[in-house]
Amino acid sequence: MALFNNEATGDMLRSETVSTPGADLRPYQRRQGVKNAPLTAVYATQKGRHVSVVAISRKVPGYPHVADEGYTPMTIDLPFTGAKSITLFRMQGDPKSNNVIAENVKVEKVDIAASSFKGRLILNQAFGADVRGLAPAATYLYVFNDIER
Repeated sequence: MALFNNEATGDMLRSETVSTPGADLRPYQRRQGVKNAPLTAVYATQKGRHVSVVAISRKVPGYPHVADEGYTPMTIDLPFTGAKSITLFRMQGDPKSNNVIAENVKVEKVDIAASSFKGRLILNQAFGADVRGLAPAATYLYVFNDIER
């Protein structure tokens, strides 16, 4: 949350989901059941020529399909064609890990080659993701500085 408050400042932008994996979630403790709950989400903010895009995966390996590794191919079309610099703040790891006793999961900062971006953010190796896409139970925050339209 602190990273979002420091790096993703500005106005929330409207985003439109074309397709995302979903799963029916059974009721759990105080949570009601949800039919076809989205297993990924994308949020964006803008402050001047600074745009931040957050991609979140709620998928975990083996759920809802046993053979599913939990990765999600993801393509995000953005309303600009370039940026002077792109930074990825990535938090991923074993979905069963926590930081109660040791720092098992931490935020990594990755500089992305701005020349690889042409208006379409494809979560792959060029953009700091796995070749299979967004990692399971991961959060990626992309920061685009000095965007070019």
